Amino acid sequence: MLSRKVSGTTVGMWLLIPGLLKLGAWDILKAWTGKSDIDIEPRIALQLVNETALCVNRIRRKSSLGHQGFQLLNGMSRLVTDEQVHLLLNSHTMKDAHDMMLNLGIQRKLSGHYKGDLIAIDPHRIISSSERVMAKKKKKPNAPSQKMLQTFFSVSTETGQPIMATMSSTGMPTTKASLGLISTTDKIIKAPSLLIADKEHFTNELFENISNNRNLNLLTPAPNTQRVKIF
Repeated sequence: MLSRKVSGTTVGMWLLIPGLLKLGAWDILKAWTGKSDIDIEPRIALQLVNETALCVNRIRRKSSLGHQGFQLLNGMSRLVTDEQVHLLLNSHTMKDAHDMMLNLGIQRKLSGHYKGDLIAIDPHRIISSSERVMAKKKKKPNAPSQKMLQTFFSVSTETGQPIMATMSSTGMPTTKASLGLISTTDKIIKAPSLLIADKEHFTNELFENISNNRNLNLLTPAPNTQRVKIF
């Protein structure tokens, strides 16, 4: 019966099951939703995880996936709607997501996903269509100012695996966002490491904070300005 239902281009998704089991993904999702094995909320969250693995936006609108075994992969007999997903996400805070990612990072550390002592940190800015009042910034010097979503990542340079990620509006300074990212990254790695970043991380506040951390050092290029040259 299962072999008849699991077919098509998404059959490879089933190969993710051993990895998800090893990471304890189901328990992490249950902790995030605050629900048990018999509830639908963890299954909705699992569907979001598997959608992300496909790297396809808004696949819930493609009804054909409901006949390819994808819904069974999420522990359901059907695909949930956009509205159900939005209701689930609206019931949780950014702190809930942060704590979930911290737990995931710790599990990945134990699984050996992060090797070496070099960690890259970098922001990535995405143009936003939000209707909220937001500070506008330029993605490039010659581009017009636009509303943007800021995302910040720390990555193991040897394995290329992401360690931690955070997000904020354009009003959040890079230094302040990086301090939170670095703090959580340190909780996951828990070992002496060198952080590598670009020149926008060359700030007194960031270097002073790192100087008080026994596990971390920071290396960035210095801006080519007269003030820095004189110093």
